Parts: sequence; C-alpha cells; structure tokens
Amino acid sequence: MEYEAAKARVLAFLNQGKSSEKLMVYEPAEQQTYGWIFHYAYESLLHPRLKEVEQKLKNCIQQSQSEAACLEALTSEERTIYENANDHLLAGNRPIFIDKDTGDLMFCGNYSVEVDMQLIREQKTRKQFIWKVYLKQNLRKEKAKLTALRQELNKTPIEILKLIDKCNQNEPFWQTDKIEELVRIKLFLKELEIQFEVVEFEK
Repeated sequence: MEYEAAKARVLAFLNQGKSSEKLMVYEPAEQQTYGWIFHYAYESLLHPRLKEVEQKLKNCIQQSQSEAACLEALTSEERTIYENANDHLLAGNRPIFIDKDTGDLMFCGNYSVEVDMQLIREQKTRKQFIWKVYLKQNLRKEKAKLTALRQELNKTPIEILKLIDKCNQNEPFWQTDKIEELVRIKLFLKELEIQFEVVEFEK
C-alpha cells in the first residue's frame, strides 16, 4: 500500500458517519517499518496554512533529507505553524496505525507507540527478542543519580554501587525480554540524563 492510499483509508475510517466537522490527519505521518502512524484533529482547529507547510516538509523529507534538517529549512512562521499543530491534537487522542501490507487499522495504546510497534514486529517476524541496556558513563560520583537509581530499583547503597561497578566493566545495567519494561527503563534513564545504549538479541 502506498502512503497516499493509506492516508485516504485512515481519513475514511476516522470520518465515517460524520456529517458535520471533519477530522484531518497531521502530516508527515510517522514512518514505521510495517506502516504509518497518523495523528489527527478537527480541521477547524488547525492553522489554514498547515497543509501547505506539511507538504513543503514532506517534499523535503522525500528528497532524502532528515526531518530535523527540513524543519530547520522552514521559515520561522512555518516552523511555528507546524509545531503549534501539536497543541490542537484531540485530547486523549490515541494515534492510529495502518499496516502497509494488509491495510488493517489499529489504535495505538496510550502508554507507548514503541510497545505497539514491537508487538507488531514480533507478530510479523514470529521472533522474540532480549534487550540489554548498557550505561555509557561512570556514575560513581553522581550522588543524585545514584540515589534515584537506588530508589527506582529498590536496592541498598552497597548494592547499587556494586551494580555501577559491574556496568563500568561493560556488564549490562538491565536485561529484559519485555518491551514494556525496556521502555520504562529507557524513559527513566532519559529523565535522569544518563547516557546508555540498548543492544538487541534474538531469542
């Protein structure tokens, strides 16, 4: 399925049975391995130039430019229009995923799109995975971060220092085969501004 056909299918689904105000999708959609994720809002809430700005951004990305570079290439006004569109997405709105192979539609969960995409990946490949999280910095002297880690992991001060020493010997900080757990740990480390690397292994 091509992108435009996928977008049309999503719009038709979102607007089925609606006789008054229509929903529109926010572009560019999030490209995923097995399809696209669309966010949406009522058309009247969005800036009248949003479609024009989205098309400019999409054209730039299609020319093999990174999204960050394309955003930088927008004028200040265009960038504001694009970034402010997020403020008008429907409250509590769950983004919708469309499978590019089958055209199937699925509302993503509220917790993390990464969880949904990994579950789809496992269904498609019929494979399961293990992830090891490695710390990329020495936290021995980072007292505040050590305290936060100790509380999150429910460890004693001695136990957390032993864990950090192992991490400094290139042993994994965390290992799991549950994507929800991986996402939780990644978010926690990002909040603490701790540098880390995730290595994936097939079961």
